[in-house]
Amino acid sequence: MIKQIKSEMPFLWEPKEGSGKSAEDIVFRANKKQRELIAIRLGLRALNDLKVKVTITRQRDNIFQLDGHISAEIYKSTLGNDNIEEVLVNDDFQESVQLNVPEEKLGVLINDNQLITEFLTEGFIDLGEIAVQNLSLLLDHTYQNTLSDDNLGATSEVTKIKYDGPFSELASLLAEKKRTKGNG
Repeated sequence: MIKQIKSEMPFLWEPKEGSGKSAEDIVFRANKKQRELIAIRLGLRALNDLKVKVTITRQRDNIFQLDGHISAEIYKSTLGNDNIEEVLVNDDFQESVQLNVPEEKLGVLINDNQLITEFLTEGFIDLGEIAVQNLSLLLDHTYQNTLSDDNLGATSEVTKIKYDGPFSELASLLAEKKRTKGNG
């Protein structure tokens, strides 16, 4: 059984009947309660704004391309003190989603298909959940890019605290590898 995360910002999209290639533009914004829940999930001090634009294009029967843009205003506590850092996210994301996948085929499809990023057993896409996942990835990328060799410090603990998204361990390992490569 696959564990489903309950979305803090549910925005369910269901395709219209038909198999022809079609595109749909959608814009949505997180309300105050949703922003509070997302901030808790992502370990942020505050999420003051989150706006998402998505163009959904049907590729084949149950396969859809999502071309999205996230705009967010985030406040994050800075490392080692009580200062608050403002982070503005204004970036694009892409996902390729296959709907109505039988649960018994999920493992096989995930291993065999490199082009599709999300396999869903349902007949709808939770655009809110996809937006939150991509925001988390964009934040990881933002913090990784803002760290220079001078800011990494002598211990990996600093790096681990700095990277607090879902790929924090990977980011810490990459930073450690970069630091040891520069010293060697």
